[in-house]
Amino acid sequence: MHPEVDPRFGVIEAFWQPEEAAALPVGWDRILFYWNEIQPTGPDDWNTLHVLEEWLVEAEAQDRMVMGLLKNTPAWATDGAPFSGVPRGLYLPVDDPDNLWAGYVRKVVEYYAPRGVHHWVVWNEPEIAPGVYGHEFGGTTADYFQLLKVAYLVAKEEDPRSVIHLAGWSYWHDPAWLGDFLRVATADPDAAAHNHYFDVVTLHIYFRVETVEELVNETWAIQERYGLRKPIWINETNASPNLDPLWPVTRPNFQVDLEQQAWYLVQAHALAFGAQTARVGVYKLLDILLPPGGESFGILRPDASRRPAFDAYQTTVRYLGGFTYPVGRQRTADFYSFTFNRPEGVTRVLWARQANAVTLQLPALAGEALLVSATGEEQTLRAVNGFYRVRLGGARCAPACDIGGPPVLVVESVPEEVVVTAVPTIDATAVVLATATATMTPTRRRRRWPYRPRRQPRRPRRPPPAPRRPPRPRPVSPPRRRRRTHPCPRRRPRRPRILRRLRKSSPWPRQQRLTQRLLPPLRQSHHGCLSARPWCWPGCWGRPSTDGGAKKRGTRRNAEERRETLRKNKTFFVRVSLRPSLTIPGQLRCPAGRLSARLHQRRRLAAEDVPGGDKRGRRLAHLVPARPAIGLLVGHRPHGAHAQPVTGQQGAR
Repeated sequence: MHPEVDPRFGVIEAFWQPEEAAALPVGWDRILFYWNEIQPTGPDDWNTLHVLEEWLVEAEAQDRMVMGLLKNTPAWATDGAPFSGVPRGLYLPVDDPDNLWAGYVRKVVEYYAPRGVHHWVVWNEPEIAPGVYGHEFGGTTADYFQLLKVAYLVAKEEDPRSVIHLAGWSYWHDPAWLGDFLRVATADPDAAAHNHYFDVVTLHIYFRVETVEELVNETWAIQERYGLRKPIWINETNASPNLDPLWPVTRPNFQVDLEQQAWYLVQAHALAFGAQTARVGVYKLLDILLPPGGESFGILRPDASRRPAFDAYQTTVRYLGGFTYPVGRQRTADFYSFTFNRPEGVTRVLWARQANAVTLQLPALAGEALLVSATGEEQTLRAVNGFYRVRLGGARCAPACDIGGPPVLVVESVPEEVVVTAVPTIDATAVVLATATATMTPTRRRRRWPYRPRRQPRRPRRPPPAPRRPPRPRPVSPPRRRRRTHPCPRRRPRRPRILRRLRKSSPWPRQQRLTQRLLPPLRQSHHGCLSARPWCWPGCWGRPSTDGGAKKRGTRRNAEERRETLRKNKTFFVRVSLRPSLTIPGQLRCPAGRLSARLHQRRRLAAEDVPGGDKRGRRLAHLVPARPAIGLLVGHRPHGAHAQPVTGQQGAR
């Protein structure tokens, strides 16, 4: 074996994905050798395509031990039901050709032993009764003992290196099965001379993680009652996730999500090795030919994508690989702690047992350690006063805590070998619990229709204070005259008296400052004329007049003519006047009394621009008193390369 591959860590059916198996890495594998597939029609058949030699070559290249599982009686070899029937001629001598089971075992061992297969499991879960899901053997316990005895004698004869494993025992289908079998085995007079016809006890344990330790200890106790001490292998263990969003499964019990499956694998290995289990195998790497909605146990999904359990198994192998027995163990009502001594240092695995989160004061063996999560996330942990402060998240209990909380691994580099039994234990009295309290989720009540809110009890109001004097009677105002409705607001500005014509972007800074100081920002109202407020007023039509005010509201032109006029002149118009009949040809006509500006209590007329003058090409404006009958037109029309000021002044009648 390569030094980085620990043979105690196995994954069932890893041959389907050899690259992923090498990435874990996997120390041992199990392959099914179906009798009905290898010899489908008779004892002379030999189908080597059932187990491909490429799988065995790949396993040998990766130093992965292969174990074979022998089961499934073909229909031609039994008088009972196919697959589960007792083989014909089972009680005949092993060298009798009519002992069909002996002939099959001899041929399989003879062919596959040179190809690296030396471990053989004889049948699978024979304790399951007929009619129950998973039933695989239709004989009695004595029939199974004879099946095991024949396989042991033939395999040892053909391959002295062969190791015979007892059939996987699932315990819960028949807790007394192992005791009954050992009673039959020890009663055989030749059993002691042949090691009781098996080398390893095999267990299958699922879902409830703490039963790993309990069932291993129970198996040790059963063996001791019959004077045996055979190694214990856990060939199958896992908690299949039915809450995988990418592969949902409907199941009435054992609701397991992806994170819980990952936590289970770390905890199961710690519990198994802590109970002196020789090897542990995860069932399984990949589910092949699984129908949609079928129960998927693999740490890879049926589409070969990785689950978090894949990373958890990889983390377990990385930080527990190469450990030596014994394993330190501490169990309290709130947490588990296991200590593994490795050549690189010490690894401690901890997790909470209940729904409450736990904070521990962990005795430090070095100045700092590596805190690793179940899926491999790492962070540095420094000791304070000889202790690490470690927080363990609570388990997800629904309602039973079948799987503990998220485990953490505390990895320390210690220069000398540590005796795990001498490692200081955690002070259980210093454990800090964070109680998990149920939080009520507010729900919205369904409203009846029509909705009537419930009346809340109100505090009694204080009586109002007595009035000091009787209130005066309000005078009755005469009814207001109803005015004409209009979409614009009713508020009106003060009546302006100034008519201005301003360029859109004046080249004169002084005029810009004067305009900004005197007038508010201009904008066009929704009626088309320019307004100094975000509102307009009735009668504001903003249409140009060319007939000198012949009509009261000016000649109405269409929108295209107005846009063309504004585009050529590039001007904005603001008209201010006291008389609505005053119009100037070429201007936008707005009703009088709409815009005004105040400057030192006097009305100012805009600056009159004349050709020549100072170096700026203009003169300062002269001030004249405001007249109600005067309208002023000020602007300038650009032409050529330079803008020539154009002025004009008109008086109204």
